[in-house]
Amino acid sequence: ERLTGLDFELISSDGSPKGKKYFIFYNPYFDGIGTLSTHRESMDLFLFFIKKNLQTLCFALSRKMAESIASQSKKKLKESERYLASKIAAYRAGYLPEERREIENRLKKGTLRGITSTNALELGIDVGSLDAVIISGYPGTIISTWQQAGRAGRGIEESIAVLVAFQNPLDQYFMKHPQVFFDKSHEEAVIDLSNPYIVSGHLMCAASELPIQLEEQGIYWEESVEDILKG
Repeated sequence: ERLTGLDFELISSDGSPKGKKYFIFYNPYFDGIGTLSTHRESMDLFLFFIKKNLQTLCFALSRKMAESIASQSKKKLKESERYLASKIAAYRAGYLPEERREIENRLKKGTLRGITSTNALELGIDVGSLDAVIISGYPGTIISTWQQAGRAGRGIEESIAVLVAFQNPLDQYFMKHPQVFFDKSHEEAVIDLSNPYIVSGHLMCAASELPIQLEEQGIYWEESVEDILKG
């Protein structure tokens, strides 16, 4: 409401048909010391789902790890199922727009079997219906975790989401107390329209669509656009 100045009506339930979703908490460190790293366990799950003909999205916490899981998965597949290696891709911010569109289209059409991504694919992009999602490390918020898990199972078919834990205290706490996670409500979506760092980013996005009209600044921006642009 602060963003648009309009009243909103909350829709808190979804009446569309949905298949059953399995949400698994996977802890490589359940006995204190894991034999494989979280990233390696995530990659092994990624490959397992792909070989089972499940279209899979693996979320990683960093660009480096998203690229690494994709490249290592391709390398592994070339040793056995070579035909699958070309059906793996990484996705992150920093790619050219045409590169991102191509990956998105391949994913939506089903020609990609597996994709690794940062939170760039968490929301705002239509990727169609996926069979499985792997979340390599707790994203930091309840709402992000559910948003990522929700990328699987958009249709009526069954789907699976797997949260793979790191060894840090928060990840391990949720592994030991999963009900705490499922009982928690989503975080408040708070925005500060006067934050110059946020406004400057939105200004650049707006300017890439249409030229900024200074006479209209009072409609969309609380502060002087000229001052922000000069800064």
